[in-house]
Amino acid sequence: DLTFKMYDASSGKTYPIVNVVLPGKEPSTTIRYAQDAIFGNYDNPVVFSSTQLLQQDIYLPTGWTWMSIYVNPESTAISNVLPKRRADLRQFQNIKYHNAFASVDQDNLTVKGSLKEIVPGNMYKVQVSSEVSYNLVGSLINVRETEATIYSGWNWIGTLANDVMSVKDAFAGLAPTPGDIVKSRTAFSTYRGNGVWEGKLKSIVPGVGYIYNSKAREDKTFRYPLQSGGGQSRSNIARHLLNGDDDISTAHYQPVDSHQYPDNMSLIAVVEMDDAKLESAEIGAFVNGECRGAASFDDGYYFLTVLGSAADDIDNEVELRVFSEGKEYVVAHLPFASDAVYGSLEIPYVLNVDVATGINEVSTYDDDDDWYTLQGYKLNRRPTYKGVYIHRGKKVTITNPGSK
Repeated sequence: DLTFKMYDASSGKTYPIVNVVLPGKEPSTTIRYAQDAIFGNYDNPVVFSSTQLLQQDIYLPTGWTWMSIYVNPESTAISNVLPKRRADLRQFQNIKYHNAFASVDQDNLTVKGSLKEIVPGNMYKVQVSSEVSYNLVGSLINVRETEATIYSGWNWIGTLANDVMSVKDAFAGLAPTPGDIVKSRTAFSTYRGNGVWEGKLKSIVPGVGYIYNSKAREDKTFRYPLQSGGGQSRSNIARHLLNGDDDISTAHYQPVDSHQYPDNMSLIAVVEMDDAKLESAEIGAFVNGECRGAASFDDGYYFLTVLGSAADDIDNEVELRVFSEGKEYVVAHLPFASDAVYGSLEIPYVLNVDVATGINEVSTYDDDDDWYTLQGYKLNRRPTYKGVYIHRGKKVTITNPGSK
């Protein structure tokens, strides 16, 4: 028996269950394979029609992902939403909601914990030991008739809509309060007012999870916009955005793989030198010498997301460095606190280079002599990879190995 799926390229939707009507036959979901058979003709073609069930393609890279579902499955029980294939289920380590969690028992592959459901509109932090891809089938959610709720304070959310939207469009019906923040694992934006969102998070993508901090004193209900035919489909955007991975690197600073960490904190900053704001600098955030985030200038501010773990980094400090005009400076130290927000659009956090400590002199080109790794190994020539090296007794950062 052959079964069929339908794919709508204009919207990126996949319909996994399709009805088939052969000429003179009753509707069915299958056609029996027959060698050399021909079904239908110009006057009486075979008719394919989709059901209202949609297929959500779920991809989880190794480590942590903030995910959500945007189809309404037959059952929202967590065991029904997780993959049925045993080899895939075995990769799941932790599934967290903001007030509950679950884990997969590796002995009998059962899901145990206080988290019993995975429902549309909520975000879940999922940790897998190896990448997993699977499909979830459910009905299309009618956003015209389905309200979402944003509570005063912190919310773990996903979109009920199945189109990619701008942050402005996604929350237009919410009437956001100035100071509201919405963030993914690697980027965030904050609401200035008058319909203006500022920050590095530009798109709200179905299947990705977000955290929304509402400054309103009361809870709010709203509906996501219906953009069928006018919104951007998931199939037309970059793979990294489908995973919630906005670019957090800069030309100088290259952070670690963001999937290593489940949590983050945010910084809205300006950089000053000689009482003037620097627009060409870069900011890097380091914990125990590891780069956890980076930001360049963006429309008046530096919007920095710092990766971390609420459990493992509770006693760790974040070292903030500024790179400007070939030199690197340590400018501040902050405690890591998951979901903390330092600075605002009205009162940004000031990073003053004048009181900083210089740590590196950066070179884009130098001669081939006297180069060492940080571990003390002598190199035969100038390094050909980006990184920090010892040259003539000084630490030197190579940012463009091929440039002369």
